[in-house]
Amino acid sequence: RGTIVMALRRVQIIAGQVPGPAAVACSGSDRIQDAFDKLARAKVCAILRAKNTEVAIARGKELVDMGCKCIEVTLDSANWEKILSELLAYAGEKCVVGVGTVQDAAEVARVAEVGGRFALSPFNPEGFVAECTRLGVLAVPAAFSPQEIVTAHKQGAKVMKVFPAQIYTPKTFKAL
Repeated sequence: RGTIVMALRRVQIIAGQVPGPAAVACSGSDRIQDAFDKLARAKVCAILRAKNTEVAIARGKELVDMGCKCIEVTLDSANWEKILSELLAYAGEKCVVGVGTVQDAAEVARVAEVGGRFALSPFNPEGFVAECTRLGVLAVPAAFSPQEIVTAHKQGAKVMKVFPAQIYTPKTFKAL
């Protein structure tokens, strides 16, 4: 159950214009570990970035019905709170649902209130990992260099988004 660096293959779903959360009865650290375990088993995380809230909810439910095990709702989606809330209620334990495009640690409080299981950022905002940990949300900061990866690990991140991952080769990942 140590820290891992995980590059999830990401499937982007653009909803809309074509080009009550499920309760988890456990402590914050158990909740984080549960989200971590589910994210690791999922291997692929679908991304919902939406201009149309209702279409995003419908696509998210379709993904759950098709067996998708991880869905990320981006915070730049129209009415992301409604999308997240409805997908959490619909998915239950079948799919881990969280958010992406977190730009500031202050956004994590609302994510936790709505029930998001993980929060992903395209970088590592100051205080992000600590705030996620405090609120029982799995922090997924982005890191690229070995220094950024070590820094995120020392801050307590259990998983990092290696970004931009396409620059790394399998040999480079192995060396990390």
